[in-house]
Amino acid sequence: MSSDANSLREVFETVASTDVVIEEQHEEINHGAEERDENDTVAHAIDDGLNEAIEGQESGGGASFE
Repeated sequence: MSSDANSLREVFETVASTDVVIEEQHEEINHGAEERDENDTVAHAIDDGLNEAIEGQESGGGASFE
């Protein structure tokens, strides 16, 4: 192989390996976003439940925390 072909091969290998690293980083980012969405959903459900219980106690009904 000529030196030009070797240089092109090196560039290609570098770009190909960089693409793999970038894809792996995006997978981690997407996974983190999904976890945050799930955690937000759970937090909102808990918050809604507590608000309903507090409102119920204030009106004379609702859940008891005893």
